[in-house]
Amino acid sequence: MVKTLRWFCIWTIMSLLICGQSIVADGKPKGSKGNAVKGKDTSLEVKVSILPREIPPDFSKEEVKEWKKGRPPGWSHGRKVGWKGGNMPPGQAKKYNLYPPGWKTWDKKKRNAWENELKIAIKVVLGKAKRVKIYTKAEIDIILFSLEMTARKGVPIKSARSFVEKSVKKKMKVGGIETTTRAMTFGVGKGINYKHLDKSVHKKLDKGLKDDELAIGIYKEIAKHHEENLKFKKNSQSRKEVVKE
Repeated sequence: MVKTLRWFCIWTIMSLLICGQSIVADGKPKGSKGNAVKGKDTSLEVKVSILPREIPPDFSKEEVKEWKKGRPPGWSHGRKVGWKGGNMPPGQAKKYNLYPPGWKTWDKKKRNAWENELKIAIKVVLGKAKRVKIYTKAEIDIILFSLEMTARKGVPIKSARSFVEKSVKKKMKVGGIETTTRAMTFGVGKGINYKHLDKSVHKKLDKGLKDDELAIGIYKEIAKHHEENLKFKKNSQSRKEVVKE
């Protein structure tokens, strides 16, 4: 009787262990049909592989730490970080006292031309966002703020405007527009040809890429071209040194 009871206890414990393993397989809670438990946000679990060599060498220590599990800077702790513009109306990004690289060397005529181009871009995107009729006023403000901040960070206004216009036309979510424009600014100061990047981004949009997937694709492409530019400069310098000798 004692032996029977002992074996019954062992069998019960083993059964519970096996069931427990099936429930938490892969570290994710499972329902009765193997699906993720309702209420768990898995929208940020982007399945992309970013190799260490694709991380630009001029990344800060903080940026390197953030570039984990296929998520570039801005996805720290599984939470996307956008422009944090809130419901700030267009034109208010000036409060950040942010201007494109080289602004201090521009003359008054060039500065005025840039400001006017940005105002026109904001006005055009505003009109198109209203015609789409899916965005709230607060969401439109965020879209326009994203456009303005992208330009102020140094992305050519034409590039920023064309992307935001097309994103609005394709009815992309506000969060996707916010994080993707932020990804575009990653190329500023890295010798990226924005005309080439624009073509690539528009192709990705036409293929149906959006939100996190699109933003990460842009980060990876910029990182790749930046690394190629650095290698080219290094090889050119080596050739010059050889000629001098």
